[in-house]
Amino acid sequence: MPPVEELTELLRLAQRGSMKKVRQWAERIIEIDEQYRPFAEQVEALAKVYDDQAIKELAERYLNI
Repeated sequence: MPPVEELTELLRLAQRGSMKKVRQWAERIIEIDEQYRPFAEQVEALAKVYDDQAIKELAERYLNI
């Protein structure tokens, strides 16, 4: 999983409904570390269908909120 700071940023973007920025986040997180690719691809797929609720739930699950 990406670091807590990155997951917090993802949650904030999803709460704002900014799917373009969520997709940019996913691209950037892969550049940080290739091991995040599966998570980032899942986030990107959800962003493409504008499922902000699912993105929020995913981030919250790993943040234990």
